[in-house]
Amino acid sequence: MTLLFLLIVSTVHHMPGDIWIGWKGGFEHHEVYIAPDTILIANHSGIDIGNTHQYEFYPEEIVTISARKRTPWWHSVDSTKDHVGLDSAYYWYNAWTSNGSGQNRLDIYDISGYPGHYYHPQEIVDWAYAQLGKVYNINFYNWDQDSSFYCHQLCYRAFKVVAGIILEDGEYFPPPPASGVMKEALDLAHSWQSRRRVKDYNFRLKGSPPGGGGHEPPIEGKSFQTGLVNLLSELEARYDDIPLTDRDGFERAVYALFQATDNRLWDGVHPDYAQILEYLKDARSEIQDIGILPEIQAGVNNMVNTIQMVMARSQDSKTKGVYIVPEGNNVKLESSLWRKGGKIQITLSSTGNFQYSLVDLMGRTLIQGRLLNIPQGNNTIYVPVDNLPSGRYTLIMRLNGKEYIKGITVIR
Repeated sequence: MTLLFLLIVSTVHHMPGDIWIGWKGGFEHHEVYIAPDTILIANHSGIDIGNTHQYEFYPEEIVTISARKRTPWWHSVDSTKDHVGLDSAYYWYNAWTSNGSGQNRLDIYDISGYPGHYYHPQEIVDWAYAQLGKVYNINFYNWDQDSSFYCHQLCYRAFKVVAGIILEDGEYFPPPPASGVMKEALDLAHSWQSRRRVKDYNFRLKGSPPGGGGHEPPIEGKSFQTGLVNLLSELEARYDDIPLTDRDGFERAVYALFQATDNRLWDGVHPDYAQILEYLKDARSEIQDIGILPEIQAGVNNMVNTIQMVMARSQDSKTKGVYIVPEGNNVKLESSLWRKGGKIQITLSSTGNFQYSLVDLMGRTLIQGRLLNIPQGNNTIYVPVDNLPSGRYTLIMRLNGKEYIKGITVIR
């Protein structure tokens, strides 16, 4: 298994435009809600400026831009005024890494674009630089403006202004009946566009600053999922190189690879390799049709081959996977990128019943259907979405009592 691991481990832990999030106490949680008009921001976030070092930094090296309270003890390169400024590696190391603070955790997140909302990472960085010096926003409910900022608001506004990407997790904080809601670290980390590039980023500081030296990033950061997220970033960066005639295929390739990095597929001890592999093969097919991205295609091929090898060695993989039913039934989507509608392909070993519902990010059921006594063999069900706006939806399907959940995207 170690050999397989090394085949796809990437040395990339952060890239320009990534979001750095420091989790207080080492776990993902809401900010602290003290009273209807009092919130304490427990976690911290900043925008990666593109420092090329990955494992080791001089303490004074700049790595992010953020809005925060600034004190000399954290070796900020700015004054002590609370405002949008530059953050040193020393600040992140001592305040937020587990090897610096001893209790907190630093994660790095990649934000994926989607049709109509692609962006160059440098555009996010340039926008953040343009906010330097703006005052700290103490009204956490007033986050949809650019005259003042708190940390999570700065990250949220960067992606909204530059690419129209809305980072939110669908939960209200503070919960109703509070007088307002705020943007928090969970919105940045758990939006459907967010992919964690590395967990527990414990980089090393050069020299001997107060607090110790640190160590290499832990093994949990070096995962199959990390390799996939980095490959996705490389693919998205090629958007402007794709001829207009190939844009549809490119978008489908991005989405297939994007879906393969879905955190839900990697939860638990045994990743859902069967479904991940299916997405990877879809991405490879679209990239092959484009035919001008050989290095990306090689990366996808390597990932497909590696996961196939892992599955061959795993007894669990014989029955693992959302689309595999022990009695030989099969449910599959022709594509997860829907324009006027989508096709659900069902294969039955005997007569069966099928029902589906399409749910938006607020949990509302918009479309549903039920089919009884579907005949044995191959069947195709068409779900029209002509009246739905562009966006991300969840398709919940049930075949003979077994449930399947799939994310789909409607584009116009």
